[in-house]
Amino acid sequence: IAIPADNGAMLITVGSDTHSSRGGSGLAQKLERTVSVPGIDTYFRISGVSATAVANKRDEMERIATIETTARTKQQELSERIKVYQLPKDRPAVGDEELQPDYAWYNAAEVTPEILALAKPAAIEWIPTEGEYADAQSFKFRGDTGSYFLVRIAKGLQGFGGYPLAKDYQVTFQAE
Repeated sequence: IAIPADNGAMLITVGSDTHSSRGGSGLAQKLERTVSVPGIDTYFRISGVSATAVANKRDEMERIATIETTARTKQQELSERIKVYQLPKDRPAVGDEELQPDYAWYNAAEVTPEILALAKPAAIEWIPTEGEYADAQSFKFRGDTGSYFLVRIAKGLQGFGGYPLAKDYQVTFQAE
């Protein structure tokens, strides 16, 4: 059965003539249930991105970001579709807007191509997951306390079961 484009429902019927392979009298009447089937564009999404600072085995502080998804993903595939940038400390003067020092980048939509050109690509180091697929993937990154980062994940990322990420995802977060 193909994954539908939109959310839908499917009627599942088990006939009254159904019985166990081990024998027995079977069902007294047919059973019917309607089950919801998520659409290809709505099932798999990025639930959120969070960041924190933790102490490692040597008691050194490391910055960790975690990406949570509505379906399990492969870390390798996610690594091919993610870009992380450290945003400029100040919001530059762009268009009619003046320079804004020590800007709080809370809205990823504010990161225009001109601002992204001033951002620094951030190197990330993936933290291995227990299984091949996971609904939370984490990575280490470096950055100054209080600095802001932009995470972009390109659409097409596959979730378990073949569900693709239907839209590009982007979010900002602040390093602790």
